[in-house]
Amino acid sequence: MRNLYRSLALSLVAGFAHALAAEPVAGTNYEVLKNAHPTSAPPDKVEVIEFFCYSSPQCYKLEPAIEAFVKKEGDRIVFKRLPVAFEDEFVPYSKLYYSLVSLGQSKKDVQRDWTK
Repeated sequence: MRNLYRSLALSLVAGFAHALAAEPVAGTNYEVLKNAHPTSAPPDKVEVIEFFCYSSPQCYKLEPAIEAFVKKEGDRIVFKRLPVAFEDEFVPYSKLYYSLVSLGQSKKDVQRDWTK
């Protein structure tokens, strides 16, 4: 499981580094879908979804890069966060996230212990 987290984090970091370096090219950096997947973003914006796990040190380490990306691209994107639970023991963290969202709080309002 730890290798899965590392691979996912490395893939995301490499993707962000490449995406921030130059304008993406259709057919090289991404594929245009024949049938677009519906999103809640307006037509002039790109929907970006972060899948994260509160107990993941890799997600914690990636957070500054994600925050910088959102700050830089803020007017061009609609940014959303979705918690994931790779194991049953992580389900309460996902429930906590959705509880906080319903109370108008954010991911940053939770004191996280990323080392356990």
